[in-house]
Order: sequence, then structure tokens, then C-alpha cells
Amino acid sequence: MNKVVIVTGGSRGIGAATSLTLAKKGYKIAINYLNDEVAATSVYEQIKKNNGQSILVKADVSKEDGVSSLFKIVNAQFGEVTHLVNNVGILFEKMAFTGISAQRMMKVLETNVLSAFNCAKAFVEQ
Repeated sequence: MNKVVIVTGGSRGIGAATSLTLAKKGYKIAINYLNDEVAATSVYEQIKKNNGQSILVKADVSKEDGVSSLFKIVNAQFGEVTHLVNNVGILFEKMAFTGISAQRMMKVLETNVLSAFNCAKAFVEQ
């Protein structure tokens, strides 16, 4: 079986650890990132060093067009995505509830909730 996984937020923290673990188990890893190319490249290099297969895909998964692009790239490089790890998420500095703006709240919801919806939908529809 061709095991192809997208790990959103795969460049740091839990996403990086998941990418590395799955690569050791023979998965082809699509490391999704948005801002930290250095961290994503580090994970990519670690996978490559251990004879694993991975690609880097910069995409904003809170946006439908970003997710569409992500899946197209992965499908072209590795074939159909067989697994999805919806890991991407953001945290902001702790503050009083009354100090949180609607704009900040929308960014959290788009990143932490809408991205999971977008990716799950694209995974099912592929």
C-alpha cells in the first residue's frame, strides 16, 4: 500500500515529531508549513537522512485555495493522500478576555478550526 500523509503544521513541535515518526514507518510525508521554512527544511533533511521520502509544501490551510494547492502538489508528487494529520494551530500571548479583538479571534478560528475542516473536506473529496 502506498502510504501518503499530509501533516499540517508539520515543521515544528508535535507536527515535526509526527512527521519524523511516520517517515520511520514508511509513510511518504508532505510537510505543510506556512512561515517557518527553516524548521520545515530541518524536518525534511532529517527524514531524508534516514532514507525517508518527504516534500515541503508551503500553504495556508485556513484558505480553500491553499488546501487545494496542497493536495494537488502532494497528489502529483506521491499519489493519492491516504492519511491526514490536522495538526496546525496557533496560540497567542495570554491576555484578558476583554483585550481580545474580533480580528484576533477570527485568526484563531480560521487557523485552528477552519483549516481542519478545509483539509478534511479536501481529503474526502479527492
